[in-house]
Amino acid sequence: MLSHAKLPKSFWGEAMKTAVAMINLSPSVPLDFDVPNRVWNGKDVSYAHLRVFGCRAFIHVPKDERSKLDSKTKQCIFLGSEDDEFGYRLWDPKEKKISLILLFHLIQIQYLRGDLQNDDNDGFLNEPLVGDPESANDDIDVIPEQVMQEAPDEP
Repeated sequence: MLSHAKLPKSFWGEAMKTAVAMINLSPSVPLDFDVPNRVWNGKDVSYAHLRVFGCRAFIHVPKDERSKLDSKTKQCIFLGSEDDEFGYRLWDPKEKKISLILLFHLIQIQYLRGDLQNDDNDGFLNEPLVGDPESANDDIDVIPEQVMQEAPDEP
């Protein structure tokens, strides 16, 4: 998960927490293909809260925390859902902290470049990774930048 998301080793705890949550939501052979969370809690499980670990997320910046010309959103990295399934854990690379967020917008096909120490840019890939179009959000149109090349001079 860390390799796929291009996150440093310092996020191994978050990756482990998300991996354990995925295992507990998967059918288990010792439980006769029942889901561990259903057996433990006695309630049906929901898969609606699942998102791609390490992908790009945007959170809203409240009006009182920004000026009129500042951006209304802040880019973060999705780390996983909380145990209660009502909140999500997002890493803010600029403030270097994890926040519990209820609402955000997610782009599940974009990841970090892999260098969180570089302050020259926001750390995200500028173009989406080629992926399964089924896994992307349907409400987001990602249009890659077109590159124009000059024709060579004729001799």
